[in-house]
Amino acid sequence: MTIAHPELEGIGKYEYGWSDPDVAGSKAKRGLNEEVVRDISSKKSEPQWMLDLRLKGLSLFDKKPMPTWAADLSTIDFDNIKYFVRSSEKQAQSWEDLPEDWDNRWLVALKNFSERSNQLYHECLEDLTPVLGRKRAKESARFFKTFNSQITMDVMFNWRSFAHFQQLRNSEHAQVEVRELAQQMLDLVKNLEGNPFEHTINAFKL
Repeated sequence: MTIAHPELEGIGKYEYGWSDPDVAGSKAKRGLNEEVVRDISSKKSEPQWMLDLRLKGLSLFDKKPMPTWAADLSTIDFDNIKYFVRSSEKQAQSWEDLPEDWDNRWLVALKNFSERSNQLYHECLEDLTPVLGRKRAKESARFFKTFNSQITMDVMFNWRSFAHFQQLRNSEHAQVEVRELAQQMLDLVKNLEGNPFEHTINAFKL
């Protein structure tokens, strides 16, 4: 039997004994065709204009020859690639939410790193507050936070800037996550006791 890549023979298991299961990847579709593009667009809840743009790009890709002026691309099997894999895991909100198959060493290291990150955040906040003021100090100190940190922020709007934000971000052209946040903000305003902004909301067609 001929081995396609003999240099990979005998590599064995990952030496640290840890890897992610490919649950999400096993369900993803392979290939670059209209069906796959429509499936990806549907999973991402994209507006029609984005799907149309993707299909136009696919059409152009099919018509264009592969470039020959650089590396050899003739061996790429575009029909054997998974172009979009959505994570099967929900974002963890606590240590208890992490997958059961996580190696304990990774969990301990992540906890230690997060604790050190929080310590540096508060030290920086304490040192910078007398110099910059509390608000600017918090903006500077948050760079010590890890990407999985949740930070509470107070945002102030006058009505004109709030309406402008809604027009830009609560639309089909905005990212899905940003659009959902904008809608939640609008719902909070609409549900204020007595609905004091009812006429203004209607006037701005929000």
